[in-house]
Amino acid sequence: MLPEGETLIGGGADGSPMAPTLPGWLRPHYPFPTRKVAVEGGKMSTVDTGRGPPVVLLHGNPTWSYMYRAAIRLLQGRHRVIAPDHLGFGLSDKPPDPGDYTLEGHIRRLQQVVDRLDLEKFDLVCHDWGGPIGLALAEARPERVRRLVLMNTWAFLPRGMAQGLVGLATLPARLPLVGETLLQRWNLLVRLGIPLGMFRRDRATPDLVRAYKYPFRRYEDRAGVLAFPRMIPVTPADETWARMESIENGLPGLRQPTLLLWGQRDPVFGPRTAYRFRRELRNSRGPHLIPDASHFVTEDAPGRTSRAIAKFLGR
Repeated sequence: MLPEGETLIGGGADGSPMAPTLPGWLRPHYPFPTRKVAVEGGKMSTVDTGRGPPVVLLHGNPTWSYMYRAAIRLLQGRHRVIAPDHLGFGLSDKPPDPGDYTLEGHIRRLQQVVDRLDLEKFDLVCHDWGGPIGLALAEARPERVRRLVLMNTWAFLPRGMAQGLVGLATLPARLPLVGETLLQRWNLLVRLGIPLGMFRRDRATPDLVRAYKYPFRRYEDRAGVLAFPRMIPVTPADETWARMESIENGLPGLRQPTLLLWGQRDPVFGPRTAYRFRRELRNSRGPHLIPDASHFVTEDAPGRTSRAIAKFLGR
């Protein structure tokens, strides 16, 4: 349920976005005005800056809107840039129970943000879990999404040998106590996942990792980080299997111009995934492969990804 009588909360008295309160070392890297949007389960922090045709930037796990800082700087001159932090991430509220997070809940909350910001038509940029969440929105409201940019994401069920591999890869997160220890107590997905998900390890500086760790300073802040791996469907009995199947089946119906922008060295969502999107999406372009980039493509190649997005959206 939404908070009673509450729809949009901003920093100013008129509900306008304002700079968030951040530590001095982080503020220069994330100087963007944000607003708080009341959604199911809490409030989502959303960068809201610039003027022009709206573009919504969606992050995945274990990142937050900080990953788009280069793109926001470039796009805000010609676009209204909306970069929400999913509930449980970034500067958004963080319910402490992993059970509070579901794929369907993330999809509904994104729809609520779009509605409360009165985004009648907008472009959509998706990375990692932002892909299934954003594509579900595009399939539900195709008349509102003008163009899509997909970066190192997926929307496909694991089948055959992949099903077993996904099951093994997600087993530690699924195990009671083991997942809590690895991902909540030790925060390994942030501490190790960010550097290991980059091809340019020299860019994974202590300051960069510190910025990604900032929203997840306490054990209870990491419930959303743990919940996402547990959402990955492995068998038809899993809660998200049917929803992911519907997202996958809806891909051929999307007609929006779509740019596939891909870190070529991604060991999880590699070029094969990009080419599968190319086959499924009727109006896709690319994939535009970035050879010296891995999963976190906006960190490996911030300038190239930002310019490619801006050029595509400017057509």
